[in-house]
Amino acid sequence: MLFRRDEAEACWARMTIPMLLLRAGRSEFLARLGDDGLTERVQAQYRNVRIVSLPEAGHSMHHEDPQTVARHIIDFERDCAAAGAAAGTAASESAGAPAQSR
Repeated sequence: MLFRRDEAEACWARMTIPMLLLRAGRSEFLARLGDDGLTERVQAQYRNVRIVSLPEAGHSMHHEDPQTVARHIIDFERDCAAAGAAAGTAASESAGAPAQSR
């Protein structure tokens, strides 16, 4: 067996990085996913996922509507960078001022 679902799910559950899922509403692959494609299931599996539905896009959304896809990726990256900067500031403030050398 090349794929063990329980092992893969255990790995996926440990992922904490922000993830972006662009879901193509007209993709022929959605039906193949079954329950695995449900928003609730994806959100339960991945702790830090943003799901964006593109109802008029097919599986090749990057070819069909590259501007929309790019906009969502750029927005996601910008939000992640802002969250990282805010987290870094909060961590610095909670650590207190750096010790001064004499």
